[in-house]
Amino acid sequence: MVIPELVDYCHLKCALCWNRNRRGSGKQMELKTVEKVLEVFGRRSNYHWYNWGEPLLYNHFHEFVQMTRRYRTSISSNFSLRISDQTFEDLSKITQVTVSMSGITKETYQHYHRGGNFDLVWSNVQRLIGYPNVVRINYLVHPWNQHEVGEAKEWCEKCGFVWGGLRGNCEVEECLEGGFESPFMKSPRYYSSKHFEFCKVQRWVPIDVDGNYMLCCTSHNVPIGYTIWDNLTPEEIRQAKMSHPMCKECYAKGCWRMF
Repeated sequence: MVIPELVDYCHLKCALCWNRNRRGSGKQMELKTVEKVLEVFGRRSNYHWYNWGEPLLYNHFHEFVQMTRRYRTSISSNFSLRISDQTFEDLSKITQVTVSMSGITKETYQHYHRGGNFDLVWSNVQRLIGYPNVVRINYLVHPWNQHEVGEAKEWCEKCGFVWGGLRGNCEVEECLEGGFESPFMKSPRYYSSKHFEFCKVQRWVPIDVDGNYMLCCTSHNVPIGYTIWDNLTPEEIRQAKMSHPMCKECYAKGCWRMF
């Protein structure tokens, strides 16, 4: 999975997103960099053009879709922004569109998607009904929104969307003093895994807006020292990750890094 970041910025401050604790550079990937990514990894790869930034803020979205429409391409958006008719048409040409909305009522939605506009999101999502591509709704399941899961699943099925219910990994953090605003939530943390040998981040290839290969995700801002112009093989990229001090620490603890 190749995960390039089109925009190093998001206008929301979702409760468990790393972008809520940092100011993105606001930079956007140049089209020549998009072209180079496609050249390096080819048509056999899956491309997910999202890594915590908001891809629909990309100034050259139409040109981007024209370049990538023959590739297996997906994006993930909060959909809490004004979307033009042209962009909606462009979205129909993407393999999969994922919408992050962990709540199908205004009260539940606002608990997590801070700064988002539920009415705007809801209106935008309705326009995706009947689209020819895959539309997936990512619903991070937490104790405070679990009561809506049944209704959310039924709504997805009725609309022809794919249910993307994901169990949240933050029940402990929610119980901390200060809740989502706890200092503990402002620093990287590790989750134990008995299957580290299948660590996804070894096989994912995150790329920032400048074309740098990143260790885990662009929000951590940890480059591994190589770029898409260095012509590394996937195995060489994986080895570069495994030689990084942070990856070594994660491996030694039998953990994999999340958020």
